[in-house]
Amino acid sequence: MNAGGLDVVLLLLKDYDHMMAGVHLPEGPEDARTQVCFYEYEGKKYYVAEATGGNWETGWRVGECHESLQRASAQIIPLENYERSAPGQVSSSYSIPDSASIYMSLSTNFALFQNNVEIRGTLSPSLAGENVTLYVSSLGSPLTMLATVVTDGNGQYCYTWYSPPGGVHSVRANWSGDDEYSGADSSTFRLVVVPAEYVMVGVTLIVFLVILLIVMLATRGGTSENFEELNFAD
Repeated sequence: MNAGGLDVVLLLLKDYDHMMAGVHLPEGPEDARTQVCFYEYEGKKYYVAEATGGNWETGWRVGECHESLQRASAQIIPLENYERSAPGQVSSSYSIPDSASIYMSLSTNFALFQNNVEIRGTLSPSLAGENVTLYVSSLGSPLTMLATVVTDGNGQYCYTWYSPPGGVHSVRANWSGDDEYSGADSSTFRLVVVPAEYVMVGVTLIVFLVILLIVMLATRGGTSENFEELNFAD
């Protein structure tokens, strides 16, 4: 519906473990056979569109829902900016494509905040002008596309990740393949980036320990001198 140009949101009814669509209409639905149900969001009315039920002729119409859901509270989930470009391609063939492989490495597996990390790799076969997609996942989150790079004449690629955020990241590369070769994924590499606040805490702790050590040594030295003076007086 959203792709067709309708203004649509999702209606999540957590208390009922149920979800419906909400459709904004300039006027309320006239063919509803029950009390019209809608939710307001950003000054607009979104009429429920229940998708359950097997009979499309006698099923729920826009604005209709089961009476138990008519006064249920719902979390409204807008669908703006959910479109994403396809990172690769999809192809089919009657012949079995040859296998391919892709390799990837990181310039470091341990970096400080605001340090750049270089991602390099090689595609085999050594094809030029092929798109390699880099994916990253942070702390177990779903993989998201980091960047797309193009292989050179030797099938090699390189990408500089500028100032990756602090945390533990998993990085891998993917090539979608072509008419002759099947796609391939690289091994997954882990990157640990220490946040800036952790660095400040570490520096502060080291300075504190140094000061504490100096004070202890000075105090111990003063105690030894006083003890020697007492022995000399005796």
